[in-house]
Amino acid sequence: IEKNKVKFTLDQTYLKGLVDKGRNQLNGSFYVKGQIDLTKINNTDGKATLTVGNKTVTLDYGPDCIEKFGSVTIGGKQISKIDKEKNTLTYTITVKADKDGCKGLYVVDKFTSNSNLVSYLGNISSTETELNSTDNKQDPFETIEKSSSQSHGKIYKAKIPDSNTKIPASGEPNITNPCIVWNIGNMEPNEIRTLTYYVKLKDKESLNGNTIKNSASLYSKGSTDTYDKGTGNADFTPKIDYDGLFKKTVDGNITRNADDGSYTIPFKSSISIKKDTSNYTIKNLQFYDYLKHDLNTEINADLLQYIHFDKSTFKLYKNNSVVDSAKYNIKWSTDNTEFKEWNDKDNFRSFVLSGNEDTPINLSPGESCYITYSVTVKPEAFAKLHTDSIHAFNRFIAHADNVNKRDDFAGGFEAWNSI
Repeated sequence: IEKNKVKFTLDQTYLKGLVDKGRNQLNGSFYVKGQIDLTKINNTDGKATLTVGNKTVTLDYGPDCIEKFGSVTIGGKQISKIDKEKNTLTYTITVKADKDGCKGLYVVDKFTSNSNLVSYLGNISSTETELNSTDNKQDPFETIEKSSSQSHGKIYKAKIPDSNTKIPASGEPNITNPCIVWNIGNMEPNEIRTLTYYVKLKDKESLNGNTIKNSASLYSKGSTDTYDKGTGNADFTPKIDYDGLFKKTVDGNITRNADDGSYTIPFKSSISIKKDTSNYTIKNLQFYDYLKHDLNTEINADLLQYIHFDKSTFKLYKNNSVVDSAKYNIKWSTDNTEFKEWNDKDNFRSFVLSGNEDTPINLSPGESCYITYSVTVKPEAFAKLHTDSIHAFNRFIAHADNVNKRDDFAGGFEAWNSI
């Protein structure tokens, strides 16, 4: 085939043999397989003509021929960056047109699993907004390659479509579970477009170990139908790894006070987050500490009246540096349920140490945090049990707004230690 013409070459020996036998006609059939150049089709009615010899054939691909047959793919859907401190994810979607280009293109991006754990960032509303190519680390933006036009697409937020809808409409009010729609429009042959957008992990959801699945579906919308052009997926599993780094210890020597015969026990409660196997920041870390927890039956309840927290000894450290006491607070409880300010009248059996509202204790991968304090055991405790030794058990449970949610400790995560 040369210049869209089919040429035949017949064997001369074969032809001479036919002539010698007095035959001067050839009978037979052949076929030619080709591919239509969509750019040559009439854009109005989707028709083209094919001439074979003295015959002309009209090829009718319909008015949506470019939308239906134009080759375009999602070349990649990925999480291109994870910000472990800001708890943000950067998603990119790349769409590539083949040699014919395509028209009426849309991408519908949605979270298909654990969508309640994330929220879209930036200027995305239910009204179509034109994209630009500027990356301000917050708003979505679009880059265009191999195109004579730099006319950007648009983006809007919509309700997640049902099974009967491919491309949800813009302008919907009161969207509670949104997706985003990238209205690309037309793409020239070999053109490449990439959308980048940002997502925030929510601060008050149980993230640890819950895989967040995302899907981007590419469509071309014609006058009579909407055509599937492919799907790209990207998954992310938030992970906090503190294995072996959650500890409750006696921090030094237990000392006997000569003036009243009491004993002072120095305690240390610590947690560290592994850097390489954790991928987001703990928000609003709190230290819950109990002389007797409901899960801890070892200590005799009668002894609690003789065991006291020493309020003056409390210190908080982050990354081995002492934290200003004005940046955190301690609340106390006599029943492990209602926590209140300290008073000298009550004998408190538990406390919670947390950051202030404007200075929460956040812990990123690779960081550590611990508290130190002392407990005093009065000599009357020995007389009460008629013994010369006492086991003063103590339990430490961590709480954070965005790790795990435990049934027996609302909002906490499965990390405790006792001595």
